[in-house]
Amino acid sequence: MEPCTQEVKIALLERQTQNAIDNLKDIRADIREIKISLLGNGGKGMKTQIELNAQGIARSWWWLGALSMAVLAFIVKAFV
Repeated sequence: MEPCTQEVKIALLERQTQNAIDNLKDIRADIREIKISLLGNGGKGMKTQIELNAQGIARSWWWLGALSMAVLAFIVKAFV
């Protein structure tokens, strides 16, 4: 191989290595941002679908309880 060709290949490898390092730094920064948004920065963070479903089920039970109490009150009022 000619020395000039080797120097060009070395330069290309150095450039590719530097680009890979820069990309890795960008990826790490993106991961940090995603982690903060998901877990929260000292706060609650994003709500997951499971948490939203649990809240919906809890609300459904409250509505069912209120409706049951209303029906029970109507029955008691009708017979008393």
